[in-house]
Amino acid sequence: MASVAAADDGNPYLLQQVHGLIRTAPMAGFEDRWLSLARSCVGIDVMPGVRPMFGAANAAGSEPFSLWRDRPGALGSPTATGAFGDPLAPIVHPGRNVLESARESLGMRTDLYEAIVWQAASDALPGERSTSGAARFNLRIDTLLFRTAGEGMGRLTVQFRDNEIWPSATQTATQATGSATALDELASGHPTTLNRLYYAQSFGDDRAMAVVGKLGMNDYILNNLFASDETRQFLSQPFDGNSAWPVGFQSKSLGAALATLPADWLFANACIVDAGGTASPWLETNFDDGFAVAAESGVLASVGGLPTRLSFAWCGTDANADTVDGVATPGLWGNAYGATAQALVSPGFAVWTQWTRCERAVATSATQEFALGVTIDDCFGRIGDGCGAAVAWTRPVDPTLDEQVLLESYYRAQVTGSMQLSLDAQVLMPSADAGVDDPTVVGSVRVVWRF
Repeated sequence: MASVAAADDGNPYLLQQVHGLIRTAPMAGFEDRWLSLARSCVGIDVMPGVRPMFGAANAAGSEPFSLWRDRPGALGSPTATGAFGDPLAPIVHPGRNVLESARESLGMRTDLYEAIVWQAASDALPGERSTSGAARFNLRIDTLLFRTAGEGMGRLTVQFRDNEIWPSATQTATQATGSATALDELASGHPTTLNRLYYAQSFGDDRAMAVVGKLGMNDYILNNLFASDETRQFLSQPFDGNSAWPVGFQSKSLGAALATLPADWLFANACIVDAGGTASPWLETNFDDGFAVAAESGVLASVGGLPTRLSFAWCGTDANADTVDGVATPGLWGNAYGATAQALVSPGFAVWTQWTRCERAVATSATQEFALGVTIDDCFGRIGDGCGAAVAWTRPVDPTLDEQVLLESYYRAQVTGSMQLSLDAQVLMPSADAGVDDPTVVGSVRVVWRF
């Protein structure tokens, strides 16, 4: 059975914070710089440089509001202005000025975009289309409520999405090729969702963060900053998450998480989520039907002032796909394991690898998977451009499918300050389903417009 894309897309600001620190922070004052890098690497987002809505303002400066101020780059990466002038500037610039004013005066950080991907496969299973498309409208608002120096901060996050798949919800590149793992992580079967709604509270001088609400486990467990954003990086599930860990890992549901940095070189995260309620687009809970709990611990090292992360993780659950569909499995319990290694070997150039394994009774679409890749940002000195290449080996749950090897590469071009265009190629060699030729090539065009 083909995997269903989980549409993960974690916190896009963490990687931006890493790159921003490396570009701007001097090596002097190394301890503070390293702690800021370490927070981003383990999922502790304290919204640096943003004024809180309540309480004393931080040191961020303000500027007089002007609706027509030029803002050629997206709010998250204002220096990525693209190769061409923006024809949407009369609309985009005023909108950005309003959102930036909300950031400065109300502590509201916004990620607003529209993403479209079109995929075509060189071969397809009988009766399946070889072409398909998906679109996503996304609005995420992180509101910094307060910040207390030396103690912590409070943040409220809300994220809405509208999703579409063409020509129908079941006709995707994954389905067409019989792939053992999802090839189209931008696609989602939920037309409209409240994707995230949670409160995050840091404490201990921002060395720990507790999160409660509707969240994603993959934001805090086995997160890969260099392959976790399907709008900018890889489209395939083995790189954007993984294909083995059980329901609740990449879906969004009610739960709680804790991310900690007990030492500059050590981190430990934990998460529990409502695995039985992962099919809900809103806030329904089915904790009685099933839950998933996970923990990850690892070490951080500074190599030439750049971060390297090594970790091991475990997950246990009494839920699987049948649980989500309302079919109980008495006595069900299964475990999953994972390990990651991620290193920024030079500014903008990262190498990473991950291994995951899951017991068959609770596995998503694979019992074991291994992935290895490189990710490059700001290619050829062009801010916003990026590329990556990765390979994954997957052992499917379905015994009728063969082991699969997937290669993926992409190049992302910053066309204007608002638009990124990515060309992506995925090669199944061999493919899991013998009904398609080896190799099977899936080409993708992805366009993202971002405020």
